[in-house]
Amino acid sequence: MVNDEDMTSPAESSSNRHRVIDSLPDSISVISKDHEFLEINRAGCMALGMKREDILGKKCHTLVHGLDHPLPDCPCRTAAETKKTGMATCKVNGSLCQLYVYPLLDEKGDVAEFTHVIRDISGSMRKDASLRESEDKYRTIFHFSPVSLWEEDISDLRSFIRELKRQGVTDFRSYSEDNPEFLKKAIPMIKVIDVNEKTLRLYEAETREELLGPVTMTFDQKSRDALEGLNKNVLAIAEGKRYFEHEGRVITRRGKQIDIMISAYIPSENEPYLNMIVQLLDISSRKKAEEALRESEERFRGIFDNTSLGVYRTTPDGRILLANTALIRILGYDSLEELKSRNLEEQGFEPDYLRANFRQSLETHGKVTGLEASWKTRDGATIFIRENARVIKDETGKALYYEGTVEDITEHKSVEDELEKNRALLQGIIEGTTDAVYVKDIEGRYLLLNGAAQIFTGRKAEDVLGRDDAFLFSKDQAAAIKRNDCKILSDGKTVTLEEAATSFPDRGITFLTTKGPIFDKHGKPLGLFGIARDITDRKKTERELMILVDQKEFLLRELHHRVKNNLSLVGSLLSLESSKVTDEKSQNVFEEIQNRVFSISQIYEHLYKSDDISNVNLHQYIEKLSFSLYETYVSDSGLIHLIQNLEEINLDIKRATSLGLIVNELITNALKYAFPENRTGAIRIGLREIDGMIDLSVSDNGIGLPAGFEIEKSDSFGLTIVSLLTEELGGSLSKGSGGGSTFRIRFKR
Repeated sequence: MVNDEDMTSPAESSSNRHRVIDSLPDSISVISKDHEFLEINRAGCMALGMKREDILGKKCHTLVHGLDHPLPDCPCRTAAETKKTGMATCKVNGSLCQLYVYPLLDEKGDVAEFTHVIRDISGSMRKDASLRESEDKYRTIFHFSPVSLWEEDISDLRSFIRELKRQGVTDFRSYSEDNPEFLKKAIPMIKVIDVNEKTLRLYEAETREELLGPVTMTFDQKSRDALEGLNKNVLAIAEGKRYFEHEGRVITRRGKQIDIMISAYIPSENEPYLNMIVQLLDISSRKKAEEALRESEERFRGIFDNTSLGVYRTTPDGRILLANTALIRILGYDSLEELKSRNLEEQGFEPDYLRANFRQSLETHGKVTGLEASWKTRDGATIFIRENARVIKDETGKALYYEGTVEDITEHKSVEDELEKNRALLQGIIEGTTDAVYVKDIEGRYLLLNGAAQIFTGRKAEDVLGRDDAFLFSKDQAAAIKRNDCKILSDGKTVTLEEAATSFPDRGITFLTTKGPIFDKHGKPLGLFGIARDITDRKKTERELMILVDQKEFLLRELHHRVKNNLSLVGSLLSLESSKVTDEKSQNVFEEIQNRVFSISQIYEHLYKSDDISNVNLHQYIEKLSFSLYETYVSDSGLIHLIQNLEEINLDIKRATSLGLIVNELITNALKYAFPENRTGAIRIGLREIDGMIDLSVSDNGIGLPAGFEIEKSDSFGLTIVSLLTEELGGSLSKGSGGGSTFRIRFKR
């Protein structure tokens, strides 16, 4: 190519110019300002297909374009105006050419003429088009491949490795172990420069730019597997390997973890294309399947080893191939190897176990279900087993082996035998009792009827079973029984009640019946049971006894009433006699006797009016007695107050009489002597029960007891009565003083 200095130098002679341009491969010509050829080289003549003398002096637009006038966008015109190189693309003899127009300036700087350089670019254009087509195909395949691909630039890593080799490093694996920083520095030198559409979807990325850059950006850097994979990648490149494969884990842009298989072809340094293409295969589903398979195997192994059922696999001729721990234990062996020494065709069974029948059933039906038999353990003990088995055959139908389960039911058989004994015992009890025993279903239909029930109803069991109460009783009675049954089933409780039946032959019967629900293992009611006893005669006896009791109570009430009246008569007689006595001491004696008789008469009055003729309500009795004494001795209620704190306590007649006399003496004593000369005060009466002991207290805040007072040495007839009656009650008597006096009596309830 001719440069600008050569084309614009006016000093060059015409001959030298012709010699230079004639040797060049491009078509070169000199054109005047009028577009005429002034000079042209050999290549130009060949391009136009004309001789040199036929070209010189002719217009370029005529020879090249076949036009009478220059093109509007002629590059000569552009070069003349701008005094700069002009360019255009044109066809010369059917070949595509690139035209360069260089303006040649005179000494004044004006354009004197032009140099045309025409270069045939048909071949290079075809090569460029082919290259572009190849690149387009590659990019189409790369970006739309159904497999995740990315392109890695490993040039920096190769340079780093060459430098280490220049320094003498040959064993990069040992070098990486001795220099941990090597891999940390080398891995980021691998750069992702392009990724395809499948990779974008794999990583859940929006744009390629998210994934471009150091390869560490695309892996879970906390994952040991991922780090190990990157280390292997670097070492594979350093060791000159051509292929690399590793399983790893990546994290998508949304934080999802994916297991992948990474594989790559590593180009050698002599190949024209030095970037590395990496393939990523999502193996998450495979990993999950492998994990599920592993877990399934572990579950199977766990069930196989830990189930209580014996599991085995044997050949048809009786050789043991496989047995779990349970079967080894059931048969009393220490190991599978020891059990394998036992041949099932030849040994280990009781006479009633026919191995031949077992084999025949398997061969015929393909399986055996629920076979119960007796086997021998290693030490000769007999056990009972339940066996299930099936035959495994090949594609031709030949039996390969038997596999099955063995359940040790020895204990179960013992329980069954015991249950059978208990069932027989229960049946004997049900049939031996004189009480009617029956069972009904949820609809009230009879399921069981013992002999006594058949006697009561006058019906045979086979006639009653499956029928309800309407078959045995009147409509009203059956409806009443049904209501009771429904309530028992609804409440879920066992009850005892009386039921009358008037529909039986010859007579009506009253039953004392215990009924209760029967539940299944889930707590759902299945029906109810009943145990009925004929209490007709007992009910008659009870009615007769009630009549006798009523008569007795009537007589006792009448007796209490007459005793009370007699005591009142005695009190009245004492009152008449006391009116004849003039001295005060005698009058006091009569009065005290009257009070004592009154206290006793109140007992009988209370019993006469009470529903309970055997016991006395102490609260009511003491309350009435104390108020009666208060009204007798206190003329001014403003001086002395009576305060009572009495619990509800019932006591038999005898002890209530004694306690009444005690209360009479203590209250009388307080009213007469505690408040002389119209002193004011209060008398407190307390009655309570504490830990099985009755506690009676009578206290006042009067003048108190004399100094050195002792009940045992007192000449008071009233206190003597109190002491004697307390002793009769088996109780204790105590006193207290200080701010008044207190007497406390305690005895067992």
